[in-house]
Amino acid sequence: MVRRNDGGSGAAVAIKAAREVSTAVRIEGLSVHYGQTPALEDVNLTVVDGEYLGIIGPNGGGKSTLLKAILGLVPPTNGSVTIYGKNPKKSKSAIGYVPQFAML
Repeated sequence: MVRRNDGGSGAAVAIKAAREVSTAVRIEGLSVHYGQTPALEDVNLTVVDGEYLGIIGPNGGGKSTLLKAILGLVPPTNGSVTIYGKNPKKSKSAIGYVPQFAML
């Protein structure tokens, strides 16, 4: 929230918007390897509550691995992933995921 004075100058009296934003997903220094093969290396990402994000890239670029790491389905080799400040495995109620192909 930004409040301005009534003096006409438009000077900000209080700016609270930056503190009111909640971090939905935070990824810091994330690396994921499958055996000796790196799939992700030193990924950093912050997604705030209400923000939309698209992930694009070539085949084998690590998009699915990134989503799996966010979901807690693959363990990080290095770094961390948090969902609203918690481990993804403890945040299942905050996560919705629909894979391209349903495996029944």
